[in-house]
Amino acid sequence: ARTDVKNIQLSISEIRSSALKNNLALQVVQADPRIAETRVSEERAKFDNIIYANLKYGELDLLSMSGDRVSFSSNNPALSNQTVKFTRQNQRVDSIDGEVGIAVPLRTGGVVNISSPFENKDKSNPFGSNEYRSGLRFSVSQPLLRDAGVAVNEASIEIASYDQKATEARARLQSIRVLAMIDKAYWALNQAWTDLDIRRQQHELASQNLEMVKLRVKEGLSAAIELNRAEFGVT
Repeated sequence: ARTDVKNIQLSISEIRSSALKNNLALQVVQADPRIAETRVSEERAKFDNIIYANLKYGELDLLSMSGDRVSFSSNNPALSNQTVKFTRQNQRVDSIDGEVGIAVPLRTGGVVNISSPFENKDKSNPFGSNEYRSGLRFSVSQPLLRDAGVAVNEASIEIASYDQKATEARARLQSIRVLAMIDKAYWALNQAWTDLDIRRQQHELASQNLEMVKLRVKEGLSAAIELNRAEFGVT
């Protein structure tokens, strides 16, 4: 049986590029720095400004209720000193409460809030009214003991940054290991091919020497023992 082997010439740079591209273990390690970078972004995001809004709608139906008893005087004798009872009329109140604001986290651990609350009440009764109220609210909160200070609040960011650097160093180390293995295998294979070429040249020279010795022995110019030596050299 004969097997045809295709000879492919690759440079050391091409082999390095192919190894870095197709090594599955290295691809897994290279995902770690991106994950670590995302964690750093998550920690930094805790100081991003927060815009918030809330809205609440309510309906309230009030039934008629008995009021106070009162007496009054009048110029009309028939009505003077009469006692009457007030009755509160039923009414419906539609209310809308809401607030829009922004919260600014501080690196010292505090929070600054600026908001604008508003309220609207629409009352449906014989003396119906529509009330609207709005304003501006400002507040600052700052812890004085626990969770206070820039160093405490930025500690998680520093830890995530150090973890990112360590992860990147591990990824570079893994890449260096892969490249070292590739270089070692490449030059070992190159040495093997060089040794094979040398052996092939030695075989060719030994074969030429054997043919020359055969002619010399045939013509009587060399002893027969030289033929054995030449055949041993070919072997």
